[in-house]
Amino acid sequence: MRRFGRRAAQAAVVLGAAALAVAVATGFTSGGSSAGLAKGTIKVGYGNNLTGFLAVHDKLISNGAKLAVEQINGKGGIGGKVKIALTLEDVKSDPAVSVQVANDLIGKHVGVLVLPCNTDYQVAMANVAQRKKQFTLSPCNGDPTVAKKFPVYWPVGMAGNAQMAQLANYAKLRKYKRVYVLDSPFLYVHLMAKYFKKAAPSRGISIVGTDQIPFGATGFAGSPEGYAAIVTKIKNLSTKPNAIMTGLFSPFVDFLARELKAQGVKVPIIGSDGMDTAVDLQVGGSAVNGYGFSTFGYPDKGTATARFYSQFRKRFGASPDGTYPALGYDTIKVLEAAVLKAGSTDPKKIQAALSAGMTVNGALGPVKYKGGGQHNPTNLVVVDQIKGGKFVKVLKSVPTKVPAP
Repeated sequence: MRRFGRRAAQAAVVLGAAALAVAVATGFTSGGSSAGLAKGTIKVGYGNNLTGFLAVHDKLISNGAKLAVEQINGKGGIGGKVKIALTLEDVKSDPAVSVQVANDLIGKHVGVLVLPCNTDYQVAMANVAQRKKQFTLSPCNGDPTVAKKFPVYWPVGMAGNAQMAQLANYAKLRKYKRVYVLDSPFLYVHLMAKYFKKAAPSRGISIVGTDQIPFGATGFAGSPEGYAAIVTKIKNLSTKPNAIMTGLFSPFVDFLARELKAQGVKVPIIGSDGMDTAVDLQVGGSAVNGYGFSTFGYPDKGTATARFYSQFRKRFGASPDGTYPALGYDTIKVLEAAVLKAGSTDPKKIQAALSAGMTVNGALGPVKYKGGGQHNPTNLVVVDQIKGGKFVKVLKSVPTKVPAP
């Protein structure tokens, strides 16, 4: 084996230092090496809700993905060799359109299909992807059982059961021993209700009642402000709850908050990541003060999330509205890290790298794939409380005592 000369060794040190400088400057690292990676392009097809009732959150996620693609391509691509070609198509907040978009993007021979955050549409699109053996990444992971049904599906964000374990931790911290749960046929809202009820008993929390909100896969059935009957029912309960839990998201949860205030029901709502937006403050106003919600991250000073906020603000002219954009960013960073580890853009090899286990230090913190073929990563989960028109962090950790999927 031929040894490196002094100049070659010095050059290697310089290159290594330069790579480290880039990682430190951006604040995010992917690990892996570009050795063996051939020059080329990887096509990423992203079906997202850019219009319709789900666009308020989802378009932010694809903006985060755009930022990651621009940063990576600006450095020559993944490992300085593989450019990312991103194709973004509108799912239009419509389940039928989501299936059409999945078929269209797969027909364009993308290397990876990225799904919208909504669970109902994820399942529909993952079903298409599985039939066609299409490698799929999902920014959100409300339903941690999806990967068991569709092995091509790899989530990036926190799992729904982990999110609700942390919300139950918050309820315990606030001494909310009696909680009333609002469910719905909308799969995401139903999953949040399901996992909160599973997590509650181990925290000493009793579920004193459950009601159904008429909210389905295409939105609210009837007037989105029609919560009067539900609120009246809660108001007249013989066993008064300390809190109302729901996975209903903004602005719909804010209409509920306003109805509670109008009827003089001083019971706080505890919710999920769909409340991580300034829409709560704009639509809910003073009615949402004191409410708490679980979410993906928090921009603590000096953290990767704060650095991402700064980069996002420079690119789009405004700070992220909540942590949703960081989900899209981290989805692309997971792809980058998996390609580097695999040393290939072959979807099968990328999935094998994820299956073997890896940790990606993204904008929201570590995304840890445990290995052994496990698809659901371990993530930090945050709980914020709304205080005086601001989101204040209460909890930030990897939750324990997470209910089984």
